[in-house]
Amino acid sequence: MKSILLYISKINNIDTILLKIFCFAVVIAIILAGLWPFNFFPKNKVKWLQNNNGVSFSGQGLIISHDRLQKSNESLFSDRAISVELWVKPLNEPGNLPPIFNLYDGKLPGVITVGQWRSHLIVRCRTNDPALFKRREPYRERGLNNALLKNRDVFITIVSDKKESAVYLNGMHAKSYSGFPMLSEYGDEPLCIIIGNSPTGHSFWKGEFMGLAIYNKSLAPEQISANYQSWIDGDYALLKQNAGLVCLYPFDERKESTIHNYADSGYPLIIPEIFKPVQRVFLEPVRSQDVWKFSYIKDVAINLIGFIPFGFFVSAFLAKKNKFGFNAICVVVVIAGFSLSMSIELIQAYLPTRFSQLSDLVLNTSGTTIGVFVLNLIQRLKK
Repeated sequence: MKSILLYISKINNIDTILLKIFCFAVVIAIILAGLWPFNFFPKNKVKWLQNNNGVSFSGQGLIISHDRLQKSNESLFSDRAISVELWVKPLNEPGNLPPIFNLYDGKLPGVITVGQWRSHLIVRCRTNDPALFKRREPYRERGLNNALLKNRDVFITIVSDKKESAVYLNGMHAKSYSGFPMLSEYGDEPLCIIIGNSPTGHSFWKGEFMGLAIYNKSLAPEQISANYQSWIDGDYALLKQNAGLVCLYPFDERKESTIHNYADSGYPLIIPEIFKPVQRVFLEPVRSQDVWKFSYIKDVAINLIGFIPFGFFVSAFLAKKNKFGFNAICVVVVIAGFSLSMSIELIQAYLPTRFSQLSDLVLNTSGTTIGVFVLNLIQRLKK
């Protein structure tokens, strides 16, 4: 009888050890999955072009202005008019909407965002429309079909005043947008230029960027055409003479990390050696338009299922101790799952290649809870 009891006790000890091993393995697997590849200082994937002016964006990278655009005693865009000239060459047709150019004042979304969706040009501007805020889309946008064809240079001019906006391609009028003033919600805050990525660093653009100019006026059609020809001819001295010119970047340095502003001695652009987002986001809510995307549904399944083993094995370990009732086990394990998930999400905000999302925290905690109840269900079935 004693030998039987001793054998049973050994089995119980082995089971407890195995449960410890399983719990440890699950936690390690979750941490690896949540934080891999543990690269807190990734290289900024921006390089100078070899044979002509410009830079190439090949992955997670950005260019940012060293100083914020502002005037000491007056508004930079007093008439709420702006013109932006962009010379770009897309290298793919993305299914998401990576920004090519941003004017950012420290708040999300930025004041103006110019992005690419497939082969289409998208222009966004911030809005205070309550209806759009409820949909978690606090911006208005307009598009131009097939303006950004893969592996083709295009010179884009976007002009806007208090009433409307317009887009020109290669000096020619492409489309006007009545009732779409891009600076209507701008509050004269200092502006930061971000090229090739979003302020949060979550959406990088792939392509070549050869030139940028910003004016604090709406350029006339004849001026747009003349400017396009000056860009093609490389006549930057002529461009510098234009009234209202705030910034002019021909990207002709071809070395180092500084891109000089031909219009002013200030406001240089910087190519950082290490990629670092301008604004870190903790527990970002999911956007309504992303809910039905396959990538998001896949992410939901991974985050929910991934924490079920944690809830199952940790609660099994506690139940093995015979010191806790089901209710106590449920509370302790769910809090542990929530704490583990929260820790991972907070660390992910400092990993430029990962995303800290509120939905992940909710799903991880839900998966932990499911794991606890699965164990309880199995135990009840055995009884």
